[in-house]
Amino acid sequence: MLAELIPRARRGAFELELVDIDRDPTLVRRYGERVPVLTDASDRELASFRLTPELLRELSGDADGTV
Repeated sequence: MLAELIPRARRGAFELELVDIDRDPTLVRRYGERVPVLTDASDRELASFRLTPELLRELSGDADGTV
């Protein structure tokens, strides 16, 4: 997931904040084994495990969803 997100964040498509879920008991309870997980600024879960091409297009405005 990070391999797909980091280049886009560096190009300014969106802001990316990495959080170690294992360091926060609340996040461990919320997400359990569903990591990696991607949330928006409102903590709404957008994806877990992997990203879809559709979500990549939505996040970065790319026409084809590729990096």
